[in-house]
Amino acid sequence: AGKLDPNEEPLNCAKRELAEETGYRANQWIPLGTIATSPGFCNEVLHLYLAKDLTMGETNWDPDEYVELEYFTLPELLEAIKAEQIKDSKSLAALMLAMPYLK
Repeated sequence: AGKLDPNEEPLNCAKRELAEETGYRANQWIPLGTIATSPGFCNEVLHLYLAKDLTMGETNWDPDEYVELEYFTLPELLEAIKAEQIKDSKSLAALMLAMPYLK
């Protein structure tokens, strides 16, 4: 997840954030849609993408940023959701929208 820079296209932001926070680059990007985080409360929207065909590179974290990467198979991910270890709405929405591409 990341903030759009002024005049930045959502896909370019997704590519930048993936590289900065995980070190990964993707050769294929599938747009999954846009979701409203809190309709009626604010006008924030999130643009969701599935990144595929990944290659590892270098991270570029902000000095005050700490990121801990975790790796899951799809069955492990579904179990983590069932156990409420993963429960943020953006992750759940993105996984639901990505399911047709993951089977």
